[in-house]
Amino acid sequence: MWLLLHFEDIQSSLHKDVVMHRLKLHVPGDDKGAEDAFSVTRKRMDIATERAERLAARFSAHTAPQPFTAIVELVRLLTTLRR
Repeated sequence: MWLLLHFEDIQSSLHKDVVMHRLKLHVPGDDKGAEDAFSVTRKRMDIATERAERLAARFSAHTAPQPFTAIVELVRLLTTLRR
């Protein structure tokens, strides 16, 4: 879901197959674990972060099956360490 948030504002839970299908519409030829995923999504990281924060404000990991991702915290940490 994290990668899809770079391209779409998600407001409901999505099956992983739907996420992958929709992601491929934005990044044709992309497969899970593709090496260039960061280069493709890097420019849109701010919008993905905002979208993830909005989801986190509305839902939690304990409100399944609502959309939620906490990966934004890991991404922040890794970006901070990279600087």
